[in-house]
Amino acid sequence: EVYFMTQNELINLLKDFETRLTDLGGHFDLDTKEKRFEELEKETRKDNFWENIEHANEVNKELSTLKKIITNITDLDREIKDNLELIPLLE
Repeated sequence: EVYFMTQNELINLLKDFETRLTDLGGHFDLDTKEKRFEELEKETRKDNFWENIEHANEVNKELSTLKKIITNITDLDREIKDNLELIPLLE
C-alpha cells in the first residue's frame, strides 16, 4: 500500500529536519569551521606556503575536509528551505 503525505505532514517533517539540522550545525560548530576554513585559505596564499610541503599537505587536507562539511550542511539547509517554500505552490 502506498502512503502519500498530506501537505501539512510534509511541512512538519521538513520543519523537523530544519530544526535537527540547526541543532547539528551547532554540534558541528559550523561558524567555527567556516572561520577556520577562511584562516587556512589565507595561509595558502602566503608566499612561503609551499616551503614546508608536509605542512602544506596537512593544511590542504584540512581545507578539503572542512569544505565537505560546510558544503553538506549548507546544501541540506538550502534544500530544506527551498522545499518549504515550494510546498504551498503544490496546491
